[in-house]
Amino acid sequence: PIYQKQLENLITTGVGIEGDLHSKPLKGLKIVVNAGNGMGGFIKNLLENLGADTKGSLHLEPDGSFPNHLANPELPEAMDPTRKAVLAERADLGIVLDTDVDRSGMVDNTGSFINRNRLIAVMASIVLRDHPGTSIVTDSTSSNGIRKFIENLGGKHVRYMKGYKNVIDKALELNKNGTDCQLAIETSGHGALKENYMLDD
Repeated sequence: PIYQKQLENLITTGVGIEGDLHSKPLKGLKIVVNAGNGMGGFIKNLLENLGADTKGSLHLEPDGSFPNHLANPELPEAMDPTRKAVLAERADLGIVLDTDVDRSGMVDNTGSFINRNRLIAVMASIVLRDHPGTSIVTDSTSSNGIRKFIENLGGKHVRYMKGYKNVIDKALELNKNGTDCQLAIETSGHGALKENYMLDD
């Protein structure tokens, strides 16, 4: 509950809505959460506290036998039930979490998957909107299209060796040496933001 409250405060402060909607910035949005029977079921509660309708969310109870599918947002068996729930509920977004909630993927309102390189593109867009010209570190399996995408948005792409610790360490090194780096992210969905001390959650 403490961590959840911290996340809620970060979101309400970051969104910056004043007035009645300050504590409910997600009011009117439908968001399906697929926690994959990992530890991410609390995300549903967090989103509800922020005003979202989370009807249709699935696999919220932790179960180490993973009876429905492996909690891995890279796998179709995790993404497919989320797509079905998003379409059935006419949701705006679906979020697919891994076991320990440090990786994710998404499904948009049309049922399209937003994971792997597409997730990097979404995160790069947000980071470059708020920090023009920053460097973004990705792992070695990210696509050449990601490099072009980041550069077209005015950012600098640094492709580095695979492994979330490796991309985070590279981002920390860049920042220490005076090169602004706001995001380190693997194609698998592990991401770390400078504003969150480059922690991968």
